[in-house]
Amino acid sequence: MRRFQAIGALILMSGGLLALGGCEKAVSKATPSPPTVTVARPIVRDVQDFDEYTGKFAAVESVDVRARVKGYLDSIGFKDGDEVRAGQVLFQIDPRPFKAAVDAAEG
Repeated sequence: MRRFQAIGALILMSGGLLALGGCEKAVSKATPSPPTVTVARPIVRDVQDFDEYTGKFAAVESVDVRARVKGYLDSIGFKDGDEVRAGQVLFQIDPRPFKAAVDAAEG
């Protein structure tokens, strides 16, 4: 019986050593250093918001202007982009060729 006790004690001691051998402390990983942070005071000032868009303008209404007779222009009665009204003189045509034709017909 003493023999069984010795073998049992040996088994218990071997098991205890094996159990304690597996109980090592875990190696802790090095914690990363905290990131570098810069701090600045905010600037207070007025900001004007704006947006840029791509597009084109088109007139709501348009009209083609043509002379009823041929001739040379003496003057133009509007600027490009001006709004004009019905009856407004837009162009002044040189009257000399027409006056010469009237004189020749009368004469």
